[in-house]
Amino acid sequence: MNIRPAVSADGTRISDIARKSYESSYSLAPGTIDGILEEQFSKAALTDRIEASANLLFVAEADDGAGVDIQGFVDATAESEVTIGWLHVHPEARGQGIGTALVERIQEARGDRPLAARVLSSAVEGGEFFEQFGLRRSGSAHSTIGGEEHSVVLFTEPVRGEK
Repeated sequence: MNIRPAVSADGTRISDIARKSYESSYSLAPGTIDGILEEQFSKAALTDRIEASANLLFVAEADDGAGVDIQGFVDATAESEVTIGWLHVHPEARGQGIGTALVERIQEARGDRPLAARVLSSAVEGGEFFEQFGLRRSGSAHSTIGGEEHSVVLFTEPVRGEK
């Protein structure tokens, strides 16, 4: 497996993985998925995030049996803290350590900044996954994504000295 920074040419595959992930692991209506994809994973939106200095977008390449292809991605903002906003692995590639490798790459890139994650509450597996990295549920919020309001669960690292 190879983890590398995303480039604009990866946009179509990233969008495809996001769609497959939403369809298999989220309780979202098809129109809602289309709205999220249009807003967050269009070619223009991805290119903007790939080129932004305050963004970390990595892809995981692995052999899918037909050759090496992108199997997952992680997208985080890197400001005073590094916040993972999107982490998707193609459903057929799950269980191979791809999501773990992507989060570990974000951990390496964050430097001394604290790590956080935002997970749509409609995600079936998201929160439990981030707890494996020492993040804990710290609150909730609402975000407008794809023209609809969504409940989001926030995960953060404990403050030093807390358990």
